[in-house]
Amino acid sequence: MGHCVSYTEVRHSLTSVAADQISRTESGVYIPTGLTGVAEHGIVDAAIDNFDQNEDTLDGKHTTHAMAIGKATALTRLKTHLCELQEMTKFGLSGSLEEALPVARRYALLLYGQKKKVDGHPCTNLDELRYTLASTTDLSAANLPPTEDAFQQHVLRALYQTAVWRHSQLAKPLLWTPVGRGWRLREDGCIEPVMFQMAPAPKEVRDITHLYCKDGNCNDAPKCQCLSVGLTCTEFCSYPFPDCPNMTHFVTDDNVDE
Repeated sequence: MGHCVSYTEVRHSLTSVAADQISRTESGVYIPTGLTGVAEHGIVDAAIDNFDQNEDTLDGKHTTHAMAIGKATALTRLKTHLCELQEMTKFGLSGSLEEALPVARRYALLLYGQKKKVDGHPCTNLDELRYTLASTTDLSAANLPPTEDAFQQHVLRALYQTAVWRHSQLAKPLLWTPVGRGWRLREDGCIEPVMFQMAPAPKEVRDITHLYCKDGNCNDAPKCQCLSVGLTCTEFCSYPFPDCPNMTHFVTDDNVDE
């Protein structure tokens, strides 16, 4: 939730880093030369991750995640539960998922369904909450909370992004490698977000599921069954995975409040 540094300031700082430090290796922190195909600004877009694809935050810049939770709700929940969310102030000081995940999960549970229960007890993880909401409400799949697996990858990206903010006042900050922190390095040298690491569905479900994207036109909504209904394609589709252009870059409108 750090908003003290503006988007323009962060971008300017990181552009300087990109121009001056691509290929630099120091103290285990590096920026790979093949990070993106656009040398100076590519590293900026990769490092900031959520800026350009999402809606406004408290300071009017592009930093929130597309999850149908409005910024007013997010701020209200944060203020209401400030004491139990104090650990969020440490985001970006270390890249430890183990340290950040409990408080990040708590915040997500508060955002999506603080009163939802399983067998009379409050939901303790996002998988429980996702199942409960899917089975007891008419929420669309796009408005359900992420799975625990997908959420962990997003927390890793949030830690990286916050670390970038914390060091944005430095002329030549040393950045962690994004690879392994919510991104992976592709064979072409570019990075892409890791959406999940576990199987997208049990084998029993995959055996009976068939989607009809099969002609490679997944950047054209009228020709892609998944894109036309606002979903990213999966390995269930017939088009060669992971070459599908609708795998990781679909953006929904997250300026919707509860």
